[in-house]
Amino acid sequence: MSKNILITGGLGQLGLFLYSEFKESYKVINTSRTGLFDSVSLDVTNALEVEETLNEYCPDIIFNCASYNNVDNCESNRKEARDVIVFG
Repeated sequence: MSKNILITGGLGQLGLFLYSEFKESYKVINTSRTGLFDSVSLDVTNALEVEETLNEYCPDIIFNCASYNNVDNCESNRKEARDVIVFG
């Protein structure tokens, strides 16, 4: 039986790499904030949404690749950046 892998931030560079590496051998649930390109929509700053997603897919392994990568906006949107990077 194949293990379930859940990737947060699955449309970023690291997330896409991990998805491509594991998709042939495991059931990979690729998530992103937008839910585009066959990814599952997941806002890592929303605890209820995270809990529901974990309960739905029951991953054996989680790769947290979610990030706030707009460096210029990190200074002006400190709370949002901290919510994604620290609390997510």
